[in-house]
Amino acid sequence: MAHAAAHLKKARELEQSSEYKALQKAREKRRQQRERAERKRQSDSNTSFLRAARAGNIDKVLDFLKNGIDISTCNQHIQCMPLFL
Repeated sequence: MAHAAAHLKKARELEQSSEYKALQKAREKRRQQRERAERKRQSDSNTSFLRAARAGNIDKVLDFLKNGIDISTCNQHIQCMPLFL
């Protein structure tokens, strides 16, 4: 009888463990999606900032700087920073 109870307890623990693993996996997936979206959003603002600097649009450049964009941002293809433009 004790052996059967121990077996049931172990089976219940394994079931909870698999549920916990599934929950952790779902959390990790959501975290990765948020990070991916944040990188894309940051990349879009960096591109807009570089375009404004290249075009000489001082008002937009100042607006980006006030909103906290990194002044040392550079393009992947052309390694020019806005300070040089």
